[in-house]
Amino acid sequence: MTAGLLRKHGGVVFVMAALLCGQAQAGRCAQRARQRLSLGFISSTRLRPQSRMTLASKALSNDVQNQMRDLQKRKKARDVPSDAPETEKEEDVVPPLVAVLGATGGVGGACVRELKSVPGAFRVRAVVRNKFGNNMNRVTDYLTPADSIVEADVTKPVTLKEALSGADYVICAAAAGVSELQPQANPVEVADSILFGGFEKVDNRGVANVAAVAAGLDIPPKRIILVSSLGVTRFPVVQLASLAGDVLAQKRKGEMALITSGLPYTIVRPGRLQGDGGPEQPESVKQEKLRLGQGDIMSPGRISRMDVAKACVEILKRPSAATDSTFEIVGDASDMTSDKWDEVFASLKTDSEYKSPIEEVLGFDPFEPSSVLKRIVEILPPPPSSP
Repeated sequence: MTAGLLRKHGGVVFVMAALLCGQAQAGRCAQRARQRLSLGFISSTRLRPQSRMTLASKALSNDVQNQMRDLQKRKKARDVPSDAPETEKEEDVVPPLVAVLGATGGVGGACVRELKSVPGAFRVRAVVRNKFGNNMNRVTDYLTPADSIVEADVTKPVTLKEALSGADYVICAAAAGVSELQPQANPVEVADSILFGGFEKVDNRGVANVAAVAAGLDIPPKRIILVSSLGVTRFPVVQLASLAGDVLAQKRKGEMALITSGLPYTIVRPGRLQGDGGPEQPESVKQEKLRLGQGDIMSPGRISRMDVAKACVEILKRPSAATDSTFEIVGDASDMTSDKWDEVFASLKTDSEYKSPIEEVLGFDPFEPSSVLKRIVEILPPPPSSP
């Protein structure tokens, strides 16, 4: 059949029509094309094959060209799924990576859960001292294939580079984690922290190690959120009343190491921690209204580990919220909406802007050694000039 059509319509024209229109309509299309050629001033039989091909292509009717367009449209329609959007999909945005130090602790584990509560919002790198240690379910129950677990120890700086590299944000919830505020703590760990400097190793030097390693990365984190404690500047009354030795003093030193690192930071100072970090709000917290303050002058109160984690994650949802700020937080955050979080974070001042009421009156903060030293230098008479 094809050979007959070739003899009837001419090889060049038929092949062109077959390629463009399909064999089923090639005969009719070729006949129209030959009629168009026959009306020309130059006979196609006198032309070279290449010229015939060129003229044949140019002489195809508008009907043939329209048929080609229709065929192409139908082919595209078959190739594109019916539910596909009309415009091209934008490239998937990679969620920010958050490294959570102390991920198996009460606050750290709650941070992992809160970060993963909104699917696809954050990737998590859970940083733990031992992948086979206790409470790993606080991590493994919530992580997805996009997340990871890394072993590191804040007391060993050489282990921290892998844990922090590539992280967009860092939540430092690691602590010597044992005090009278955690009655369920292991007695051996309590004794180690009190007698052998555990608070200094973790809450002071450990935080300083995190800040130093992060600051030395080629691409440092966009922010470090440090979970500290209310009362760290209330020396000596609060510290003498604490059964955990100098934990608050060591936490304050850790804070200062982060503040002076040059990295963007937020320091969260919770009150007396309640619960184990699980999703259930402890009864002891439900009666307390949520309060935020600055300057470490707020009256004591309770807060669940779950709500501390919520505050940390809500900060990460707002790139500019509470940057370079320190604040205290107590009470029940169960009824906090996104708008309410916006409001409380907007009320915070940066540490460089904030002045306590005592500082406003005296011109310096008598509870902050650096402020006292600065004031002493200011009031000392200048050294006598040399003759």
